[in-house]
Amino acid sequence: MKHAVRESLTGTGRWIVIQDPGNIPVALVRSEALARQIAAMLESGALCESLHVPQTPDTGLGAVIGKWPGAETDEEVSEQLREMS
Repeated sequence: MKHAVRESLTGTGRWIVIQDPGNIPVALVRSEALARQIAAMLESGALCESLHVPQTPDTGLGAVIGKWPGAETDEEVSEQLREMS
């Protein structure tokens, strides 16, 4: 995918990383240099790889429902989330 960097139109001095096609905003940051770095990492796939965290029994859905994910339903997960809040 193609990513573009543009200055925010809000006058805040922030920069937007936009994904084409569709002009979808991906990031809003304080500097042009950081925006260009993010766009380059998205283009190369490096950013996605660095953000990938494998799910374990203690993270992700396992942390929410208290057991390794398996055959739980959406309703069971929703109930656990309601209980946590």
